[in-house]
Formats: sequence, structure tokens, C-alpha cells
Amino acid sequence: MCGICGAIDWTGSGDATALVRRMTPTMLHRGPDDEGYLSSGPLALGMRRLSIIDLEGGHQPIFNEDGSVGVVLNGEIYNFQELRKRLEDRGHKFRTRSDSEVIAHAYEEWGPRCVEHLQGMFAFAVYDGRAAIDVGGCGTLFLARDRLGIKPLYYYAGTSKFEIRNSKFEIPSVFLFASEVRTLLASGVVPRRLSRSALQSYLLLGSVSEPMTLVEGVLSLPPGHRITIRLNASTKAATSESYWNIAQKGSREEETGGQRNGETGRSRNIFQTQSSAENGCRSSYRAARSGFAGRECEAPSHCCCPCRRVLEQWTRLNVAGSAGQPGSFWCPHLHGSVS
Repeated sequence: MCGICGAIDWTGSGDATALVRRMTPTMLHRGPDDEGYLSSGPLALGMRRLSIIDLEGGHQPIFNEDGSVGVVLNGEIYNFQELRKRLEDRGHKFRTRSDSEVIAHAYEEWGPRCVEHLQGMFAFAVYDGRAAIDVGGCGTLFLARDRLGIKPLYYYAGTSKFEIRNSKFEIPSVFLFASEVRTLLASGVVPRRLSRSALQSYLLLGSVSEPMTLVEGVLSLPPGHRITIRLNASTKAATSESYWNIAQKGSREEETGGQRNGETGRSRNIFQTQSSAENGCRSSYRAARSGFAGRECEAPSHCCCPCRRVLEQWTRLNVAGSAGQPGSFWCPHLHGSVS
């Protein structure tokens, strides 16, 4: 396995590279063989590599012929040899035998729809600098996760709040992504606050409902989803959409096809999804909690209660509750609160 991370800093402070340099070393266990970085304008990418395919030539970030499209990949593309042949027939020139280079050329050829041609387990980031060259912008960042979510990808979208004439506004200020939540925390930007909604989901359902995580503000990119972010400081457009779901027939779309039956993924602004994700998790919590009503508790009320163990673990990690202090949580095992 490998590890990838990245940062976009729209504040003008130029901290994106410094953030990624702090984040990348936390993924050494995921990729002990090599590391690589990319910086362009407000964007910086980092990766740790576990060398499997093309040990000598597969250094990342890896680029297309003119260096305008760069890729960092965690995972493996199973059909990369087939795709390489198709892309070579279309005039693309390859310098390595790695599967990650195929993504660079596939994105150059098909854009965001390149994921519809990929078979494998993957989470990757693409920097497309062609917009910066063509129209004087800053390019785009493209993120994608495989159809079944085998490879993880988490992100944090930070905003700055201000008020004008009694009207409150929020504007995007920073965007971070990484293969692990701990990598995002290492940036120093993500507040170490426990998500009560996610914790309740974990204690009641045995898992945290995606896209929530146990850290408030950190979300996972759902399986079969992609994100496109324009790096231009004036627009800061960032949309997330589904490119595949299990209800669709077939594992991928043909090059001339498009979505089945004319269906398209619904786009969402990632800077506005936090509250909706929390609301969805709270709904699951309320539904599950109602299932405990009238049920006799069989768990002994001592320290082996999973609710208490989770809370103690987060206290050791110095993660505060939503109000800034370690909070009390309703415990289905004790039929009471744990603090």
C-alpha cells in the first residue's frame, strides 16, 4: 500500500507545501520505499510509496509527456496494460512501465471520466495544470476513489467566517486530503474535536456511517465518488459526485457511453456537506437508539463497557468534545451517560 496527501491554501499565506511536508512523514508505514512532492500555486501534493510495479521507474508524482498533468496514486490498476495499449494507439508516449503513469495519460485523454475506464483498487489525486497554461488560472485538483472503497481517502474542507452589515458569510480557506485521518491531524489545521454524531453511530451500530469520521469536520470520500476542485482563488469551486453505484449494470461505462439510461451523478458542494452528513448520522443514531427502548441491558456497568473505552481512548489523544471539553455520551449498555 501507499499513502497520498495534499493541501490547497487559499489564504495567500503559501503554507500548502509546509502543511504537506508535515503530513507526509506520518504515512511512512504505508510507503517505506520512496516519497515525492508536487507544488503549484496554492496546491501541494505528497506521497509515500511502497514499490510493487516498475520498482525503478515508478517514482511519484508521475506526469504525462509535457508535465501538465501530475498524479499520486494509492492502489493498483488491474487493467493498466490494456489501457496503455489503447492510449498508445491514440498517440500518448509512456516513459515507465508503472500503472500510475496510465492514470496521467487517461486523465489527459478523458478528463474526470477516466475513472470509468479504470479497474482496480485505488485512491488517487490528479493535478491538471492545463487550465493554468490555457487561461491563466491555477489549474484543477481531481480526486477519485474506487467503486467499492477498498482504498481510503479522507478530506477536510475549512472555511473562514466573516460578517458584513449584519450578514454572515463563509468562504473556503483550506482543503486537505489524505489516506489516513491521523495525517490530516498532523497538519495542525484540523481541530481535534470528537464528532458526537459519529461516536453515537459507532457505539450503536458498530461502525461509523460514511462519510462521517470520529473527528468532527473530517469526511471520507464515499466509494465510487470523485471530487473536482478549481484552484482559482476567485471561484474555489469544489464539487463531489458519484460516478458508479452498485445499482448500475456493468462495472464501468464504455468510452462512447456515459451514464446508464442517461443518469448522471448528482453534484454537491463539498464545503456545504458537513451539516447534511451530521444530520444523516443523527437520523441513524435516533433510529438505532429507539431499538434499545425497552430492551434489558446485559452489559455489566464497569470499565469494560465499549462506550467508556472509546471515550478514554479519545481523552488520551487529547480530542475534545464538540463544545471544546470532553463531553458526556448516552450509553446503550449502561442506559445512562458516560463522561
